[in-house]
Amino acid sequence: MVRALYHDPMPVGGIAGALMLGTSALLDVPVSLPLIVAGFCGTALVYGLDRGVASSPEDAINRPDRRRWVESHRGWLRVEMGILLGALCVSVPLLQKDTLLATIPLGSAVVLHLLPGEQWGRPLQRMAMVKPAVVAGAWAVGGTLLPILEQEASIGLGTFALLGYRFLFILPNILLADWGDREGDAAAGLAIWTPGGSLYSLRITSTILLGLGMAGAGAAIVRFGAPDLLLVDALGLVAMLGAVWTLRPGSSPGQVFLLDLIVGWPLVPWLWYVVSV
Repeated sequence: MVRALYHDPMPVGGIAGALMLGTSALLDVPVSLPLIVAGFCGTALVYGLDRGVASSPEDAINRPDRRRWVESHRGWLRVEMGILLGALCVSVPLLQKDTLLATIPLGSAVVLHLLPGEQWGRPLQRMAMVKPAVVAGAWAVGGTLLPILEQEASIGLGTFALLGYRFLFILPNILLADWGDREGDAAAGLAIWTPGGSLYSLRITSTILLGLGMAGAGAAIVRFGAPDLLLVDALGLVAMLGAVWTLRPGSSPGQVFLLDLIVGWPLVPWLWYVVSV
């Protein structure tokens, strides 16, 4: 059961849903159930393809336990992918046109990440300076802009500020995960990018990113009238900072899962918002 929690793509879909719910709470827009379902299913499908159908050769070194689990659960994963695809097909037609248009660049990033082929395959993973930013940006855009577009709410400075804030929150997760995968990525001929070439330098870089996010949250509350709920949300940055300085994702699946779980922290301010309304 614990290994399924670590390796099954469904929890990753839940993290995507948590980001969207956090946006709905912070910007005070209604929750769109079709969007939450589509975001959950679409994200889980992408990660399911990456981990299962298109099993990456670097996983033999980076994630051997996950690879063994996937091989022994392919039947269940096929059923799971079928259910997710069916739910996605039901939910997508219910979305607004602008929401669907905004998913085009997100889909393009997925294609660049998963495109098969030995010579030209997975081009995004061969661009060391670009890949972490694109992946973090896709998560930030999906978790921030889509809930706003779906409710046809106005997109103002606060929306873009939240987008940047989410980017600063998520990017350290991507950087730390990539550092844990560096051995297998190098063996597979993929690009490696770690600031300064060491874990310590990466931690310093991540601390600066998270510090900027915390400072931005404080300024937004004190100077620009952001809701106090942002303080609850900012505790996620504190948790990510603790993970940056204590976790080593390449050492165990549990540490990888914990690092990803922190990205789902926006579920907490959403629950706070629901209880307090």
